[in-house]
Amino acid sequence: MMPYWEEDDSVCSHAKSHFHLEDRLPDAVVAGVRVVGYSSQDFRGADYEVYFAPSLGCQQMRLQLSMRTFFGVKKAQYEMVVDSLELGAPERRLFTVPSGFRRVDSIALR
Repeated sequence: MMPYWEEDDSVCSHAKSHFHLEDRLPDAVVAGVRVVGYSSQDFRGADYEVYFAPSLGCQQMRLQLSMRTFFGVKKAQYEMVVDSLELGAPERRLFTVPSGFRRVDSIALR
């Protein structure tokens, strides 16, 4: 689930506030799109680096999280990176009902 933020500025100040990020990282390119990056450390000592794309409404394009023990030993690492991006309307075939299935009007939950 990718977050969607309110309209933002050219350095994604509003988007960064949702992550409580503090330090600005050098601009970079992710999937061919210019991104602005921020980093921070939370109260547990987890290090975050998050990159947003101003030209795409400050969509999150890269997230890296590293957690360390009290003694500095890395105990977890998570990374999400957009590695391919195609702008434009989705292909119609993505909305075609596959053979063997049928379309239903609605499913009523009771």
